[in-house]
Amino acid sequence: MTVLRRVLLMIIFIIGLLPIPGQASVASSQLSPAQMAQKVDPWVLQTAAVGETEFLVYMTEQTDLSGAAALPTKQEKGAYVYQKLSETARRTQGPLLALLQQAGAAYQPFWVANMVLVRGGRALANLLAQRPDVAHLYANPSVQADMGVIENAAPQAVDVVNWDLTLVKADQLWAAGYTGQGVVIGGQDTGYDWNHPALHAQYRGVSAGGTDHNYNWHDAIHAIDPHQGGSNPCGLDTQAPCDDYGHGTHTMGSMVGDDGATHKIGMAPGARWIGCRNMERGWGKPSTYAECYQWFIAPTTLDPNNPQPDPSKAPDIINNSWGCTYTEGCADPTALLSVVRSVTAAGILTVHSAGNGGHTACGTISEPAAIYAESFTVANTDQNDSLNPTSSIGPVSIDSSGRRKPDIAAPGTLIYSSVPGNAYQTMTGTSMSSPHVAGLAALLISAAPGLAGHVDVLRQVIQQAAFPGVKVTNAPASCGGTTPAQIPNNYFGWGRIDASQALRALAPTGRLDITPHLAFANQMITYTLTVSNNLTVPSPSSLVISQTLPANLSQLNATPGYTQAGSTLVWKPGSLPASTSQQFRASGTAGQLLCLNNAVPSAKIASNNLPGVPLFGALEPFSGVGINFQGPTSAYSDQQVTYTYTLQTGAPTASFVFSATVPTGARLASAYPAFTLSGSALLWTVPALGAGNTWQLSLTLDVQNLASSPLALNGAIQTPGLSICRAPAVVTKITWRRFVPLVSK
Repeated sequence: MTVLRRVLLMIIFIIGLLPIPGQASVASSQLSPAQMAQKVDPWVLQTAAVGETEFLVYMTEQTDLSGAAALPTKQEKGAYVYQKLSETARRTQGPLLALLQQAGAAYQPFWVANMVLVRGGRALANLLAQRPDVAHLYANPSVQADMGVIENAAPQAVDVVNWDLTLVKADQLWAAGYTGQGVVIGGQDTGYDWNHPALHAQYRGVSAGGTDHNYNWHDAIHAIDPHQGGSNPCGLDTQAPCDDYGHGTHTMGSMVGDDGATHKIGMAPGARWIGCRNMERGWGKPSTYAECYQWFIAPTTLDPNNPQPDPSKAPDIINNSWGCTYTEGCADPTALLSVVRSVTAAGILTVHSAGNGGHTACGTISEPAAIYAESFTVANTDQNDSLNPTSSIGPVSIDSSGRRKPDIAAPGTLIYSSVPGNAYQTMTGTSMSSPHVAGLAALLISAAPGLAGHVDVLRQVIQQAAFPGVKVTNAPASCGGTTPAQIPNNYFGWGRIDASQALRALAPTGRLDITPHLAFANQMITYTLTVSNNLTVPSPSSLVISQTLPANLSQLNATPGYTQAGSTLVWKPGSLPASTSQQFRASGTAGQLLCLNNAVPSAKIASNNLPGVPLFGALEPFSGVGINFQGPTSAYSDQQVTYTYTLQTGAPTASFVFSATVPTGARLASAYPAFTLSGSALLWTVPALGAGNTWQLSLTLDVQNLASSPLALNGAIQTPGLSICRAPAVVTKITWRRFVPLVSK
C-alpha cells in the first residue's frame, strides 16, 4: 500500500469519526472481530482483503410501510410507498454519502431499501461498519443465474395455441373476453427483444403515436461482468430494450406473446409489458436486481440526470426468472428481503421461479428471492401434470425459517416461446413456469380490476383454484412435515394453476331460500336470493342475477331494478363491494297447488361472461305438512307387516295426493283408507285439512321371500300434474331375517 493511500484512508477514518454539522455523532468505538463478523458478510471481508470490492451498505433506519396495507387502490399504495421510502433515504443517507464523496469512493444510493451500493477496500469497509447508522454490509457478488435448459424440440405447429396454455385453460378466459387488457406486466431478466413480432404490439412503449421508451425500459447493466470480458452485444446503459442472452425474450413470450397470426404463445396477449435488464449475459448482482425492483415501483425516464420517478406507471405484476445462489456469494439470504417487501407493499405481485435444484432431497429452494414469503414462488410441471425432476422443492432451510415453498406450480417443461431474432425455441425450467403465473394474474385482473394492488387476494384466488393432482416421483416421501398428497405441500404448493377455476372463484356465491315449500292456491310464495362477495376486493362488474319463477304466479313483487323475460327476472347489479352481501327477492301468489321441488334449480349467479352456476333452493321441507312414519324395521319371510303414516298440517291446506311405493320382494295385502294403484304406487287423495289436523293411512304387506339386501319403502306428497315432492327422509329399510327351525336331537 502506498504512503499516499495510507494517508487517504487515515483521513477517511478521521472524517468518519467527526460529527456532521446539525447531526448527532455517528462514530463509535472499534468493533471486535466477532462484531465485524456479525455486521459484515464474510464475502465482503474476503474479497476486500485482496482489493476493491462491492457491497451494499444497509442503513440502520428502514421504512415502516405497514400503512400501505389499508389503502384501497394500487395507485394509492404505490404513491405512499414511493413517498415513504424516498423520504427516509433523503433524510438519513446524507452523512454517509458525504463521507463517501469526500473519500472519492464510487457509490450508488437506493431508496427501495435504505441502502447504498459502495465500491471500496477493506479499510473503507471497516470504517463504514463502525457507524451506528449502518446496520449491515451485504455482499454484492456477480452471480450466474440458473436459466434452465434449451431443448431440441420439433417446431411448433402453425396457428396452434401452445399445449401449456390450453392445459391451464387460458384460452377459456380469452373466449370469455379476458386477455389481460388494461394490465401491465413487468419483467426483469437478460433483456427483451422488443421488435419480436410476438412482443412488439404488446410493448407499452409502442402506441399509435409512435415509440417512447421512457418509463417503459430500464437498463441496470452499467459495466461488463468480470466473468465475461469483451463487449456486450447490446451495449451498456441501453436506451431501448435489448436481450443479450435470449432468456428474457422467451419468458416474456410466455406472458404476453402473440404475433396475431401463427404463434399464440402467451398467457395474457392483451396485456402490455415493460422491462428491465438485470443480468449481463446471464450474470447478475443483488444491486442489479434491486435496481430493477426500485425502477418498477416508480418507473423513470431514460435521462439519469432527470429521472422523474412516477409510481403511477408501475406494473401490476413482475416476473423474476433468476436466482442469487449461496455458492456464488449471496451468503446472507436476507440481502434482498427488504427490497421485495417494498415491492409487495406497493401492491405489485412479484412472481418468482423456484429454481432448478431438483427434488431428490428436501430444501433445494435456497435462493433469494424465491425463498421469501413475499415472493409467489413457482414449481415446474410437464404436459402430464408431473413435477419436473429438476424443479426445486422446500421447505426453506437456508434462513432457518422452515417456510413452506413453493406456493404454486405451472407448466415449465418443453415450453415453446419467442427468442431474439424473430425466432422461437423450446426451453425447460422453472424460469418457464413463473411467466405462466404472471400471465394468469394479468388475466384475472383484467376480469376483476379491483384485484389490482391486492397481492394477498390475488395469490389466494390462484392458490385455491389450483389443480391439486400433480404427480411426484423420485422425491423424499415427506419434506417439512408434508407429503405430496397433502395440499398445500413442499413439492408443488397448492397445485398446478387453473385459469378457468380461478376466474370462477372471483364470482360471488349465493343461497336461495323459498318459502313455503308446498304452496296451495292463493298462497304467497317468496324467493330470497342472497348473493355474497367473499373477496376483500370488489367483485367483477359483470355480475348477472337471474330468478325463474313458477309460470302461474300472480301479483308479482320483486326487488327493484330487474328486467323480465317470461317467468325469469334478471338483475344486473354490477360490482358488489368487498366482503358484502345483497339480497334479491321475488314473490307472488300461487294460482294453483304448487310443489316447489328443490331438485330443480331456479336461480343463477353469472359472472365474468361465464355461465352461471345453478342454485338450488335451500328449503325447509314441507313446512305445511309433517309426516310421521311407524312400522317394523325387520321381517321374516312369509310374515305380514303393517306400516302407518300420520300427516299433520301446520296451516290450512287444500286437497293433495300422498303416495307410497310397495317395494320389490313384498306384495300388497291391504291399505286404508280408499286408494288407487298406479303400478307399484298407492295413491291416496287427502282432503282439505285445517291447521293442526291429522290424517292417517296404513298399508299391510306380505313379505314374500328373503332378499340379499334391505328394501326401501318410500312415502311422498304429490301434486296434480306436477312431479312428486320430496318428503323429509320418510324411508324405511326392511331388513329380512332368515327363519331357521329348531330340530330336536
